[in-house]
Amino acid sequence: MYSSSSPYADIPNSENNSYSGNPNHWYYADDQGHIVTGFQTINGHLQYFDKISGQMQVNQFAREDNGNWVYLNENGEAVQGLTLINGKLNFFNHDFTQVKNNFATDPKTGMSYYFNGTSGKIVENDYFTNNGTDWYHADENGQKQTGFQTINGQVQYFDKNGIQLKNGSAYNPQSKQWFYFDANKGNGSVIS
Repeated sequence: MYSSSSPYADIPNSENNSYSGNPNHWYYADDQGHIVTGFQTINGHLQYFDKISGQMQVNQFAREDNGNWVYLNENGEAVQGLTLINGKLNFFNHDFTQVKNNFATDPKTGMSYYFNGTSGKIVENDYFTNNGTDWYHADENGQKQTGFQTINGQVQYFDKNGIQLKNGSAYNPQSKQWFYFDANKGNGSVIS
């Protein structure tokens, strides 16, 4: 599936099917002794080797031919699950592809997060939509907010699924008041 090797580059004094190099530059020789390039599955780990030099890529993203992104950790291995990269959480599926413009649930905690459609980073303290119609707001921990919330000084309401109410009304049992939420931003005003 992800196999190619560089026929023009050999690793001197290396064994076939093995890594060679130094702490900063690693390569892998196939069973013919050629440096491999591109995506490779080695010992059950998806890795990426530069298409020109054959150098193993570490601590960076690599793009698959289908346009999906994977992240390679400090060992050059593609990651899965919730992963902290440059101080921001990202999520990678079981096939190592980065989740973008979608929700993902951390199997360890059961917590669901939404990941930005461009960067793939977790959305925190911001609004987002995954379909252009339904709007949500993530708190400082990346969790969908529900119920009555005050955001930027405005009362807003999010249903049990986290979808923001717009052009509708809801009763706040704590304040014992009805609120109408406008169609544009979903800002609430007391109606009784």
